[in-house]
Amino acid sequence: MRRHYGGVHRFFQLKVPHLADDLTQQAFLACVEKRGEMRPVSFRAYLFGIARHRLLDHLRTAIRVERVSFSDLPPAQTDLSPSRVVAMRHEHRLVLRALEQLPPEMAIVLSLFYGEGLSTAEMADALEVSVSVVTSRLSRARTRLREQIDELVADPRVHASLLADVDGWTQSLFAMPTRAAPDDAAGPR
Repeated sequence: MRRHYGGVHRFFQLKVPHLADDLTQQAFLACVEKRGEMRPVSFRAYLFGIARHRLLDHLRTAIRVERVSFSDLPPAQTDLSPSRVVAMRHEHRLVLRALEQLPPEMAIVLSLFYGEGLSTAEMADALEVSVSVVTSRLSRARTRLREQIDELVADPRVHASLLADVDGWTQSLFAMPTRAAPDDAAGPR
């Protein structure tokens, strides 16, 4: 739990910050409850697959529809406290805003790739699709992210900086510090 808590929490934090703690705990609980069903490429893929299901379950409930269509889901929400905004570079703020505008399916793919460093095989396992589908989704999500950034940026210097290295800025955004595992995750004392 200590090894993966920060990543799972970050996964939820970028989408539903007000529920990140609860959804993280639910994901780990489901992981323990379903441990006999594990069959993925890696434990991380298994865990993020469960996290994805918890997120989609929450979104289904939130929009009160029986079947989730990614086009019907609300945009991602972030937890931008004043101190976090001040600490972020202008480029990071713009990448975060662009990510908020993406459909949840694209934000999830980018989060798993940039934020958690999952391989395409691990992502395929977590998303329950083929590697070729992951590659295609990742490509579309990157293109859409660039388009969103292009629409948001007015300052030519920031525009050039961001578009010259969208991958680098996105990866560094996800690398920003997040909450660590709770103290009780350390095990018995």
